[in-house]
Amino acid sequence: MKIQKDKFKEYLIKAYSNKSTRHQYFMAERRFLRVTRTDYLDQDSVDKYILEIRKNKPNFFYMAFLKAYLNCYDPDNTLNIKIVKDKSKRPSKPKKPKHLTHEQIQYLIKKTSRQVSLLIRIYYETGLRVSELFNVQKKNIDLKTRHLKGVGKGNKPFSVHFSKKTAYLISLWLDYRKDNYPFRIVNKSTGEYYRQQRTSFWYHFKKQTRIVLGIDAHPHLIRHALGYNLRANQKWDLEQIRTKLRHENLATTQIYSSATIEEIERKEDNELFESP
Repeated sequence: MKIQKDKFKEYLIKAYSNKSTRHQYFMAERRFLRVTRTDYLDQDSVDKYILEIRKNKPNFFYMAFLKAYLNCYDPDNTLNIKIVKDKSKRPSKPKKPKHLTHEQIQYLIKKTSRQVSLLIRIYYETGLRVSELFNVQKKNIDLKTRHLKGVGKGNKPFSVHFSKKTAYLISLWLDYRKDNYPFRIVNKSTGEYYRQQRTSFWYHFKKQTRIVLGIDAHPHLIRHALGYNLRANQKWDLEQIRTKLRHENLATTQIYSSATIEEIERKEDNELFESP
């Protein structure tokens, strides 16, 4: 069927009241004509357009345009033109885990950069939320009692405890960082703090977990890793975990009550199956 000048434009004015939608469809027609290099609408031209569109990360819009275009020129489908959907498998995105394992945390601590490694260690030992650590001032770091103090969620003060090894590493870090907020990430170009500390750490953490572990992980998974490790490996009860993570309600802590396949298999080997 021969494509007629301005026919689709007139169809859009009647069918769509939104000017933005009309403009987008009109521009899509121009692209269709440019890609197919023909003034005929048939199965070959539609297939050629779809093939070209798929090279450029397609979305639902090109499908919607084609349906509108065919409805304009062939509302009764006398040409029997079909829009063939893409059934090919595209590379899947890295799966996001629900939490990191204790072994993964330890591996990240060993393999990541100095500051990221220290932050992961502190988060994993204390259960602090991401933004809480960045607001800890130097004067509120007590290396003798091994406590960090600050203001957390809901403007509630907190005091968390960390290990002797972490205390030693923090002391070395404080020799290097003389500023008032030593855990904040500094822009190396300007020497100033990044305005969005959470976003900055999220970027560095995500980038390095992809390199080290090959997964797409969010920093909050460190906190979840602590919760799961305390329950599954250290046998803490939910009330103890709730206190450690400073949850308001025990219901929030219930997510750590679910068993993992690894935990079930370990208990089967130790408690259920007969030894050879």
